[in-house]
Amino acid sequence: MTFDTTGLFNATIASSAIAAAADVGLFDRLREGCVDLRRYCAERRLHEPSLSAIVRALAGFDIVTVAADGGTVSRGSQFERAYADKGYFIWLVRGYGQALQHLAELCRLNASAAPGVDGIGRDSRYIALAGLDYGARFVDPHVRGALEREQFTVVADLGCGSGARLIDIVSARPGTRGIGVDINPETAALACERVRHAGLADRITIVCDDVRRLAARPEYLEVDLLLSFFMGHDLWPHDACLAIFSRLPQLFPSVKRFLLCDTYRTPADAGLPIFVLGFELTHALMRQEIPSESDWQGLFDEAGWTCVGAEQVGIPSSAIFELRPAACARSAVASDRQAAAPPDRPDPAWRTL
Repeated sequence: MTFDTTGLFNATIASSAIAAAADVGLFDRLREGCVDLRRYCAERRLHEPSLSAIVRALAGFDIVTVAADGGTVSRGSQFERAYADKGYFIWLVRGYGQALQHLAELCRLNASAAPGVDGIGRDSRYIALAGLDYGARFVDPHVRGALEREQFTVVADLGCGSGARLIDIVSARPGTRGIGVDINPETAALACERVRHAGLADRITIVCDDVRRLAARPEYLEVDLLLSFFMGHDLWPHDACLAIFSRLPQLFPSVKRFLLCDTYRTPADAGLPIFVLGFELTHALMRQEIPSESDWQGLFDEAGWTCVGAEQVGIPSSAIFELRPAACARSAVASDRQAAAPPDRPDPAWRTL
């Protein structure tokens, strides 16, 4: 591979431009058609020279094209790909921009940043919004398929982020209720706002609490489905995570299924697809251990959960693990097999473990 410092520098600018274009709504507007830049800036109260410079950075990678007069912006040949992956750029630039500014300081042994969740000054609100974006594309179709296989009445989402997934699940199933738990007050407030806007405040409760030290609540006793998306790795190292997973059946004694979706450590020989470098770098800065897929499988067994299936999702090194409390896993697996397709036509997505 030829090392091109000019291309690398310009790509860094373009990464920020993608996040900005998504944030000010330009990408969504371009999906509807061409954009008159001057009129758009007037409508949104944006500084036209600044937005023109952002557009120029995008045009350098053919994400957009600009008319000769500089006033009309259209989709370029790479627009759809950039649009589909914009959540990753929002996650990196808006969510971890401050950390990237201070890489040198944060890698020192005496760094003032505390290990764990917001120790490096990340913006949890944008991380939640980014997860909403790429989760809708890469994760939600798999979740919908998994939820269709079994009934439930009360679902709890540990690390619920913006609450979007919980809202989708509860609104699609009359009579069900939901509980979202998130450690970050700003993110929990965002989830509450979205729940109210969806008209589901009477069916969804948002709790601001730390899953690592989760306090018992009466409403947890009725939960029969647990979810957790892209938060599990924050519970490691092994012994700390083992204690938490071992306690979950006590806090949620009615749970029959636990769908855990998480990103695990990418094997050294697997290459570097989008997201991997950013994910592993930012978590290293937080002094956060990232488990491998086999680390997770070993922990499930130790903590009293049986993993009955796993499905890879579109996000690199990420999967949904279907867990059941070990005491009822055997009967559940037998029931699943009776309802499954004949042996010569197996489910192509899920693999029984």
